[in-house]
Parts: sequence; C-alpha cells; structure tokens
Amino acid sequence: MGSKKIANIINDILKNKKIMDSNGKILSISFKTVCRYLNTELGTPRKIRKSFFLTKKQMEERVKFCKDILSKGLTYKDIMFTDETKIELGNYTHDFIRLSPQTREKLKNGEEEAYNLVNRPQRKFEKSLMLAGGISYHGLTKLIILDRTLNEFSYGQGLLFYKDDINSFNLKHNSDIYLEQDGAPAHRCKSNRHLLNKLFPGGRWIQNPPNSPDLAYPIENLWGIIKPRVKMRNPQTLDELKQFFLEEWNSVPLKMVQNLCKGYLKKLEKCIELNGGRIEPEHKKKSF
Repeated sequence: MGSKKIANIINDILKNKKIMDSNGKILSISFKTVCRYLNTELGTPRKIRKSFFLTKKQMEERVKFCKDILSKGLTYKDIMFTDETKIELGNYTHDFIRLSPQTREKLKNGEEEAYNLVNRPQRKFEKSLMLAGGISYHGLTKLIILDRTLNEFSYGQGLLFYKDDINSFNLKHNSDIYLEQDGAPAHRCKSNRHLLNKLFPGGRWIQNPPNSPDLAYPIENLWGIIKPRVKMRNPQTLDELKQFFLEEWNSVPLKMVQNLCKGYLKKLEKCIELNGGRIEPEHKKKSF
C-alpha cells in the first residue's frame, strides 16, 4: 500500500472521529509525513525488477542446450548472436527530472518553457521501427531496418545479410562462425528453417531455448546500450530515429563488442550449475 493511500485512510479516521489540532481544525497528516515515517521504520522503497519466468520444462531445455553447445567445443569467438528489437519514436528514457529552484519558480509562474520540461504529450500508439542485427567477437553485422513487424519473409531476407557478414568475418579471420537465433515464430517456420540449413550447412546455426534472453546476453546487452543513447538524442521523426540508431550502431567500438561476447561459456556453465535457472547479471546481485 502506498503512502498516499495510507495518509488518506488516516485522514478519514481523523475526520470521522473529529480529532482537532491546536487551532481547532480537523487534524490531518500529509503523505510526505507517512512516507518519511515508513522510510525510517521500513527503509526506502525499491522498484520491483521484472524478469522472465521459467517453467520446469524450459529449465530442462536450457540445461540440454548448454550441454550441447559445450560438447561442440565452441567458444565465444565462434558464434554470431542475432536478434530483433523494437524502438518507439515517443518513448522517453527518463520518467523523472530534477528542477532547479529557478526553474521551479518559472513553472509556478506558468512559463511555457518550464511547463514543457515536465509535460510531454505522447500518442497512444507511437510510430516505431523494428530493427535486426548481429554481434560477434569479430564485429557487428549490418543493421537491418525492417520498418514493420518481423515476419517470415523479412526474416528470410535478414538471413541473407547475416550470411554475407559471416562469410566476410570467416574470410578475414579464418574462422567458422555459427549463427545464433531465438525462438521467434518467424525463425522457426518451415521455409526459414530450410533456408538456415541451406545457408549454414552442417548444422552451423543455433536455436536458443525458449524464454532465454540471458543466454543471448551479448546482443541483448547491446540493445540495452544503444537504445538509451538514441532516445537521449530525442529523435522527432522516423527518419531521425533510423539515422540516430544507425549512427550509434556504427560507432560501437570493437573493444566493447569483444567484451560483450567474452564470458559466454561461463554463462552456459552457470546455467547448468543452476539447473537451468535464470542467470542474474553481476551488477544486479545486491544484498538486501
């Protein structure tokens, strides 16, 4: 229960019992007072972090997947991690803003500039882009802009781009890279599975187990780095959104790419150790 609701309940009781203050007025308590008391007695609140739920079957599939990858003798240099992501034009990176005393005074006086800082109209259904890309120890693939939703055809076209980039990395670094993908319906359809076997013969592609973003953390983390950077640039049109995302994608240094890919095998080993359980990022393992 929030501090405002608690304050309302207390104030209703004080009003019904006609409890007066020293000035003869109905006694009341502010939600800020309730909040300070709760912080003192119970500690400051924490935002609940959402994470993915795993069934017993999914955990078993994750263990099997990890063991299969390790048995092949692959390293973090042998895999191209691919994924798609959606980014909306009107989503803001920050929901909170700190105002200086001068700005607060301007807001109090109704100045438009200050008002616009704390009021940001947003469409109910924002325009968005669907993007796809891959990350390997040797570098990033071309960024694929799908414009609309991911479907069987668009993903099939994306596989052709991935194949070109993987061939380029293989030739340049004398490697033999596997393509990794998640279990999206467009990835698992019959036509694209046939195309995968044609483009990457000998089973040189990997299907991640269901509900396992932590096992594809290089690409998942990369989206988490790039998207806030794009939003901080405050794109106003879809063309600007495309341009900014492409610029941020192309500016990612190779050292960062390599650091994101390192430790992949340790993730697999950790998943097995946890019997298929979620792998928590190290920076989120805070004591309570």
